[in-house]
Amino acid sequence: CSDPPDVQTFQRDLIAEVSARTGYPEEMLELDASREADLGIDSIKTMEIFSALKPYHAVLADEGQDEEEILVRFTQMKTLRDILDHYAARREQVVRGGAVPPAAAAERLEGEYAGAGANRATVAGGAAENAPADALADNGHAPVRRLVPRSVAAPPPNGDRSAGEAIDFPPGDVLLILGEAPEIGTALEAALSASGIRAFQVVPGRRTRRITAHRFEANLSSASDVRRLAGEIRAAGGGRVGGLVNLLTLSASIRKPGLNGLQGPLRLVRWLTCVAQVFGDDIRASGRSGGGWLLNVTTLDGQFGLRGGRALPIAQAGSLGFFKSLAREWRGVRVKNVDLDPDADPRALVVGLMQELASGDDALEVGIDGRGRWRLELEEAPLPRPNGHDAPVPGADLALDEHAVVLATGGARGITAEVLKELARRTRARLVIVGQSPQPRDEPENGGELPDVPALRARLLEEMRAHDPRVRPVAVEARLNDILRDRAIRENLRACREAGSPVEYHACDVRDAKAFGALIDGIYERHGRIDGVIHGAGRIEDRWVGDKTLESVARVFETKVNGALVLARHLRPEKLRFLVFFASVSGRFGNAGQTDYSAANECLNKLADHLAGEWPGRVVSVNWGPWDAGMIPDTLRAVYRERGIALIPIETGVRCLLDELSQQEARQAEVVLTCTPDRIAAPAGPHT
Repeated sequence: CSDPPDVQTFQRDLIAEVSARTGYPEEMLELDASREADLGIDSIKTMEIFSALKPYHAVLADEGQDEEEILVRFTQMKTLRDILDHYAARREQVVRGGAVPPAAAAERLEGEYAGAGANRATVAGGAAENAPADALADNGHAPVRRLVPRSVAAPPPNGDRSAGEAIDFPPGDVLLILGEAPEIGTALEAALSASGIRAFQVVPGRRTRRITAHRFEANLSSASDVRRLAGEIRAAGGGRVGGLVNLLTLSASIRKPGLNGLQGPLRLVRWLTCVAQVFGDDIRASGRSGGGWLLNVTTLDGQFGLRGGRALPIAQAGSLGFFKSLAREWRGVRVKNVDLDPDADPRALVVGLMQELASGDDALEVGIDGRGRWRLELEEAPLPRPNGHDAPVPGADLALDEHAVVLATGGARGITAEVLKELARRTRARLVIVGQSPQPRDEPENGGELPDVPALRARLLEEMRAHDPRVRPVAVEARLNDILRDRAIRENLRACREAGSPVEYHACDVRDAKAFGALIDGIYERHGRIDGVIHGAGRIEDRWVGDKTLESVARVFETKVNGALVLARHLRPEKLRFLVFFASVSGRFGNAGQTDYSAANECLNKLADHLAGEWPGRVVSVNWGPWDAGMIPDTLRAVYRERGIALIPIETGVRCLLDELSQQEARQAEVVLTCTPDRIAAPAGPHT
């Protein structure tokens, strides 16, 4: 076959695509500028650029990489020059015959994608969802499906072995047991030793030190301290770390049932992030040698909190989403979330854990209780059809009127705002909207007549370059986003008022427990009631786990989780008709680049399970699939369509939610609303 395009051709196409996706002239795109900090290329734009360069994917790929792994590598390159240098090096290998020729590599990548499975997630009756992308309607839409997770009895795992039998594990590799759980950890370490596997225990502490021959203490909230831990393990004669068993969830503060503080849930996710960043390369390398184990242990109820009737340790829940997303990032690593019944015999639970380690199955979520083994399945659960209708009656009774008060976080923009506009039209209830943004400013004189975003960007660029010829695209983009944000808030508040609802807007960071709690208390003081709550606040800062900062993790995680926990503490459930959390399919299935976001959404799911068992009103966490809403770029729509992922139309999504909230007797606390669940569950594919 012919040689791949030369480096100059690739550079021309790369710069052209970056210019097209960012809207900035090519002369501003310095090769050595930071892709994110200077050029403002976020995760969505990165995916767009990567998708547009598909003809070059086969050259960019290292041997054996699939498309998602190429994207990981692509996003790790900090500058455009890094991308060019990588292409040049890979092209030279191809030309010299030291790599898969482009045509063969492209064919292999297409074959791997076409054969992608369902990421070990089961959707009952969902085989039809594996249809190719061209099976979608011309507009890329498909019917919205309502599904709920169920625990179903599962047979013993393949490779069923007792705790004393040998388990295959790369010779010389060691296993880390994170955390301290005397009733399980000691017995597990002994069982591993009997199977010929060396294990080291690591407990959280203030500093890194060796306690005994196989026990260490470390500050797991610091990547530098965890790196020192890695050095200590090597010095102690430990080999490559081939896997982790996470028992951090069983520490006293995190396994405590109920709403046990704001710090525990985030602390756990920070610990896991630092550990993954330091030991990730070793674990992935071990996976190529037959190791690569990640076993996460929780003690919700042995069925992931779905049994009902008991208080749940909410702080543990984030680990579920974290590891599900890690399974998508670390291909070839065996990841399993195992939920244990805290009331079961610890000896039987250890045997169960050893059987899961020995198992050759690919179940991502397994429960173990006194009655046996369980797996999770998504089950179709359409809402009741009144009077034989094919769909719920339009405008189903929400039991809200003009005297009702509805509180909404994140409600001034996005899909939450779309819901509120329809809610205002149907009920005329008072809307109290909380957003992190300050009160919107008036449109600047140079922007009001420019509703077109590219034209507004060009105007801002011209003005800012006049003051500073070396202004960076990221600075222009920040100013543009401020204008667009204020524009959207003004328009949405106006639409709600014109629909008939009185509207209050409060600027408040829902992560601030004191300020947000006082705001909720103030609503009760002023209006005497809160009838419904929509917690739609959220933040996405997608990065592969190795590139995340702890500050970013905190922003993403706390926006959803802290806000939800404050609501749970300050709301008066006896008169509350509904509380809905806007979660994401990222929590149910995991998503590459979203370990923190997925963790936050799983906390919302389990908090909803917990509250639904205690509160009289409707409490539900809706795991949304992607919406065809907002400023979703056409290129991202094309990526979804190519992968067979249908988008939820705005009108349909709004109707589905209001129908959901009208079902006061429904008790399902975790609900998935999406169009193509099996395609979303497949290994490749973005979703938010």
